[in-house]
Amino acid sequence: MINMINDVEIRHGKCFSIAVLESLQGDTPSLFSEYETYINYHAAKNINNIQTIERVWFRNAAAICGFNAQYSELKAKFKSCDFVALEKFDLTFKGKLKAYLKYLKFLLN
Repeated sequence: MINMINDVEIRHGKCFSIAVLESLQGDTPSLFSEYETYINYHAAKNINNIQTIERVWFRNAAAICGFNAQYSELKAKFKSCDFVALEKFDLTFKGKLKAYLKYLKFLLN
């Protein structure tokens, strides 16, 4: 990871955190993912040594089930998912609406 940070700092001529913050566009709560950034960097540097696996996941489960959902409820509602995330920004009206629309789309697929 230190190589990625160094590369970003050299390319932008400023510290990593400032370079990242200045490059974000928009105002949603999750514009930056350190995991996604690192894997994309690693994949670009090691293009012949990366194998990607598509996984089915649902990011907005908190809006559907709440934060105190039992494993059995999550398992029943998201049977075909490999991963389910419970994100706190789902609890706004807009977040819940988005989640329910995504869940409806998920059920129809």
